[in-house]
Amino acid sequence: MFSSRRQWSDRIKFLQVPLFPGYLFCRFAPEDRSPILTIPGVVLVVGVGKIPVAVNPVEIEAIRLAVNFGRDVKPWNHFCVGRKVRIAEGPLCGVEGVLQRFKGGCHLVLGIELLRRWVAVEVHESWVVPCEPMIPSVNASEMLQVSNGAHGKAAHETFFVPSLDNQNVVEQQFTSAR
Repeated sequence: MFSSRRQWSDRIKFLQVPLFPGYLFCRFAPEDRSPILTIPGVVLVVGVGKIPVAVNPVEIEAIRLAVNFGRDVKPWNHFCVGRKVRIAEGPLCGVEGVLQRFKGGCHLVLGIELLRRWVAVEVHESWVVPCEPMIPSVNASEMLQVSNGAHGKAAHETFFVPSLDNQNVVEQQFTSAR
């Protein structure tokens, strides 16, 4: 929730409104989602097709820390392009996001990538350090070695391994038989 200023013709009021309107975050086992879907107002579980996809817990925790930080956290309505930074000190120490300068201040933009929704919190510029580039250290041949477990049946499993191609992250598909 965040405080939003609303102006009517005769008065100004501050209301508490959700950071992510229309979304309810909950923890549940994906195979046991029917109780969630029977709650009045719930339309669907976010996912790919009919397969639910979990929100990254690191993203949720970063937003939780920002909300509990005590400064204003506001929705950020446009996609944020920039260098990824990390907060090196203060109450948000360890949180990563994109730094934006807006209205004379530095704002750390955090988001839920699955939903394509972002929020911004004002931070002190001296707390910010650039993140090191993230380059995968595991090669594809190591990723594709999958144990078959106790069953001797062959099965196919698909892995998506991020790689860098012309400075854009591209997902390459590798299929292995196990």
